[in-house]
Amino acid sequence: MNYNKNFLSKVIFQANFQIDTLKDYIDSSLIELCKAKTGAELTKQKNTNITLLPNNIATNINSVWIFKGDVIQITIQSDFVQVINLKYTKHEDYHPVINDIFAKIKELYKPRFTRIALRYINNISFSEGNTYDFNTLINNSLLGATLDYKDFGLTRSIGQMNIKNDREEINTAFTYGFINPEFPKI
Repeated sequence: MNYNKNFLSKVIFQANFQIDTLKDYIDSSLIELCKAKTGAELTKQKNTNITLLPNNIATNINSVWIFKGDVIQITIQSDFVQVINLKYTKHEDYHPVINDIFAKIKELYKPRFTRIALRYINNISFSEGNTYDFNTLINNSLLGATLDYKDFGLTRSIGQMNIKNDREEINTAFTYGFINPEFPKI
């Protein structure tokens, strides 16, 4: 088994907002920009949201606008935009795509953004062995209780750290661990 330092599989930029017109309509200039950035045609889907309240059930149907290219995927709906790099290599290639889409949405809709997130997805996959064959891959001091319980049937180990910067109003969340695709079956 060879050690591979770059396990980064994809990067997701997401901005949350509320733009009611995107429930039914997307501006043609945004469509053209997304097509140019992804190399893909628009796929429109309907998304049904059901909200259950003690005395009420609310159903909303929204459009989801998807441009799925080989490298970049852009998803837009009334409450968020996602720009996903499915084959991330470097920031210099990804940043202009995010910047252009973000700027176009600001220009067209002037939304109030409620959340902006950048998620890096790292997947360590083995061509042989199993999830817990990590002796040469990860420093044991980083594994904590995982090492203590792996011999007792541990099927999943997930951790989370949150770092809050009150001065700049930034909250950073790190979720890490060993995802078992068979969980909870085994």
